[in-house]
Amino acid sequence: MAKLKQLYFWLLFAFCAVFFFTNDFGIVEIQKTAIVLGVGIDRNGEGFSITAQLAVPQKSEQKNSTDSVEVSGVGQTVGEALTAINSTTGWHPTLSFCNLVVLGESAVEGEIYAGLEYFFRNENVPDYALVATCEGSAKEFLSSKTPTADMSTFAVEKILSSEAKRSGVVLPLSLREFSIDYFTERGGYLPIIVKKEQEKGQGSKQTNEQGAQETEYLFDATKTALFSRGQKKGELSPMQTLTLGIMKNNVRIAAFPVTQNGIGYTLGVRRAKTSFSVEQGKRIKVKISLSASAIMLDSDASHTVDDISKTELVEAPVLTEAERAITEQISALIDETRRTDCDFFGIKNLVHKKFPRTDTGEGFLNEIDFSVSVKLKNP
Repeated sequence: MAKLKQLYFWLLFAFCAVFFFTNDFGIVEIQKTAIVLGVGIDRNGEGFSITAQLAVPQKSEQKNSTDSVEVSGVGQTVGEALTAINSTTGWHPTLSFCNLVVLGESAVEGEIYAGLEYFFRNENVPDYALVATCEGSAKEFLSSKTPTADMSTFAVEKILSSEAKRSGVVLPLSLREFSIDYFTERGGYLPIIVKKEQEKGQGSKQTNEQGAQETEYLFDATKTALFSRGQKKGELSPMQTLTLGIMKNNVRIAAFPVTQNGIGYTLGVRRAKTSFSVEQGKRIKVKISLSASAIMLDSDASHTVDDISKTELVEAPVLTEAERAITEQISALIDETRRTDCDFFGIKNLVHKKFPRTDTGEGFLNEIDFSVSVKLKNP
């Protein structure tokens, strides 16, 4: 019996050895496959122009083991444009590692979902991939050089990270989250990424392989685009984005600027809690309440040692001014949700739950009486 087991062992070993020394384990297939890190979508007349940023392996003796290249394809649909990349480059794009989809200005002028539908249908695309818009062309955006990362997609993923979200300065959204907003009549919003050229003397020029200088850019996503029924309807300013981020996200600490008696302060807003109450009378009334803790981060005036030792305490007049400023920003957000019909507060869903028979169609947000209450306190 022992000899039989030994025979089986050597037969199994020989069988595995044959596969180990003869199979390339998909190396050829890998060489024919392009790993897509990010996709840019632009409108090209009635069709689409798709730009894919690919990770290209390099020889080990070179300085970098991985580089990136941007390739484009044109088609009547996004799927056809991606197929065109395969036919012109010989690489078959795989989207399993695609974590970023960027929509150029031309792609959001019409029905935005027409450019995104392919990514929802494709089971290989992760539903946590980030979606954003950019100023100008998505093709030029993906081709931009940046000093903060080897590839533009990595740099964008950093500014749209969970840490940035918890600071309140950006409102990143995934494919899954945007699709939920789209199909539940909330409308949806997307961060707007803006390229900012570095100042001279800060390493703003990079020399390429041909010896020519290339401009390097930093990226900013503090503005937000608003959508309703698949159309772009407006934008939120950086301050409005910050305020909405404080209200919607579990911010760790958000730096909120306040001016009181000519002195500028930066308060750290944290542990923010937002609640909505709905009442029905002749008109539906919605009260928005925000409560949070505030600490002193900095100011543009000199202080005594005693004042600095109480670094976290915020004086009552400054707290009052901060409450007024946040209330003003929330009121501006209410004006935007009415004007654009983008329900980023989720008011329609709240009304549906409490008053199911209420018609929440187009223009419903203009029929609501809003009130705002903001309460800040020292920790």
